[in-house]
Amino acid sequence: MAKEIMTVQDIVEEFGIAEPAVYRIFKDPELPVQAYTKPMFVLRSKLLEYFETRHDDLIWNPRINLGGRTND
Repeated sequence: MAKEIMTVQDIVEEFGIAEPAVYRIFKDPELPVQAYTKPMFVLRSKLLEYFETRHDDLIWNPRINLGGRTND
């Protein structure tokens, strides 16, 4: 069964998103992250809702995409 509470590491492992990209996603005010806890977390349902919308502004490094692979 899938976890409802997801940490940065959970997202990296499950979705294959590079850790720096996940931290950028967590800084987006559109995503309701629980940042006052250690480790920070987000609800899976809110993360999936967030992923339904494209967020090109989060990809500032052309070598890194949300899939964690380089564009070389």
